[in-house]
Amino acid sequence: MCIRFMVVIRYKGIYLLFMSSTSQEHRLFKRGLGAKAHPLQCFLFFLGLGLSLFFSLLFFSYNVAVAEVKNQSGFYSQVNKSFVVLDDGRKSRSFIADNNVSSTRFGWYQVKPLKDGLLVNSLIEVQSSQGASSRIGQQQVGGSSSSLQTRHARVGVQGPWGELLIGHTSSATDRITEEDLGALSSVLTPSPARWAGAARFRYAYGGVSAIQLENVADGFDGIAFSGARVADGLGSFGNGFADRFPLVRYNGRLKGSASGVTLSAAYTTEQHADFALRYKKALKGGVLAFGLGYVRYDAPDRFTNLGMLTEAQNKVKDQLSGHFSAVGNHGFAVTLTGGKRYYKRRAVGLVDPWFTYIKLSKAFGGSAYKVNPQGKWALAVEYGHYKHIDTSFIGHSALHMYGVGVERELFKGVSGALFGRMHKLKRTGPALKALNVVGVNLKVKF
Repeated sequence: MCIRFMVVIRYKGIYLLFMSSTSQEHRLFKRGLGAKAHPLQCFLFFLGLGLSLFFSLLFFSYNVAVAEVKNQSGFYSQVNKSFVVLDDGRKSRSFIADNNVSSTRFGWYQVKPLKDGLLVNSLIEVQSSQGASSRIGQQQVGGSSSSLQTRHARVGVQGPWGELLIGHTSSATDRITEEDLGALSSVLTPSPARWAGAARFRYAYGGVSAIQLENVADGFDGIAFSGARVADGLGSFGNGFADRFPLVRYNGRLKGSASGVTLSAAYTTEQHADFALRYKKALKGGVLAFGLGYVRYDAPDRFTNLGMLTEAQNKVKDQLSGHFSAVGNHGFAVTLTGGKRYYKRRAVGLVDPWFTYIKLSKAFGGSAYKVNPQGKWALAVEYGHYKHIDTSFIGHSALHMYGVGVERELFKGVSGALFGRMHKLKRTGPALKALNVVGVNLKVKF
């Protein structure tokens, strides 16, 4: 983890910025950004300079209207339950589960203005963590041993320079690949294992394999991920995709011609750091959004809850992922996401994992309650391609996911959805049957 020092001097209304260079940049300058420099090193070099300049601009360009804000507080909640049928090609089983895409939860927030244009805020949010849809498998639906789990417990300070959050809350890249302007975003996402992540693929000859859906599919969202080796990942699927940690996070937004551009940076107590650049703007014909996230992992042998790393295990280094989403006034929307993870050390023959995902949706029928901004009804189709996610397997491994869904706005704050997914795993070795999931979801917001 490198630290860059910045000094800003104001002279006659002009701000002068001085930035220190890191040791890695100094070495790159000495040998030149030529053939000896790895492409990822070059990318990180320019990313570091760009982020430093961006932070300095944010320091003087952030635009927050805090003078007119009064004391605010409120309670909110939602219940999001699903009836899910899992079919492994030979047997089927049904489950009642809590939607892991957008869990059942309740929370309390407070905002209070201070002097000098500052705001302080706090958020406490708790979710239902028992019977999560991500833990559905042939045997049972699992989850946390406790029925309630803390999602957020943090405080923050907001001013003309941006917002600083401290506590247990989302990392900067949380939802960087799941931000979707289209319909059915509460059931269809780029993370296949949010539904039946614990399900095992069945061999074509009839036996059940040890290959779980969560081992071969990952949406590269946030810091946490589920690795096939213990020290290879943070086991996000097992604890409900919890990409919330004890951390410090900064949020900033540029004004003027760059309105709609936001940047976030976070540093966790596990010494991981992530950055996210997002853009969202309403245009004449609809809304456009895109985002890019970067995660810098600390050495996995420092994971206090995972033990020491041995030379035989993989060592993750960086992750790049992002999204593009657009929706028109006619109700048609398209969402594209993708990502790749890089390893500093991995077993011979392993390839860096990556994925791509696309979803098309159409909303129609008019909307009285704005659950779907473009209509009361919505249809969506999706496709995802996930390569080499299982870092314990040397050989060809590719998961193809096909999905379709329909959503209906019932009342204000109430929506229902019917969806289905088919997962086909192409892998070196014995042939495997497709893993199918069909579900009915009901979401009620208060």
